[in-house]
Amino acid sequence: MNLTPASLAPQAPAQTRKVDKTSLLSWQANKYSAPMAYQGRRVGVRTDAGELVLSDLETGQAIPRHVISQDKGTVIRNKDHYPD
Repeated sequence: MNLTPASLAPQAPAQTRKVDKTSLLSWQANKYSAPMAYQGRRVGVRTDAGELVLSDLETGQAIPRHVISQDKGTVIRNKDHYPD
């Protein structure tokens, strides 16, 4: 494993997606949740080892990952993204 400063830096998002008013974003014919604070905002999106990695475009901070669904038309939600 190479631990140079470049390898430790956060990776830039490959793409961006807009989070809709229901806190969902589209990726490969599915919808994935993002925290409610991101409603109406764009987030960075990239894949890593079968997971969808979201990031805040302003801070680069990671948003919890989702396992990428092989299905189509599925809504994948992280219960921590929604208040009780």
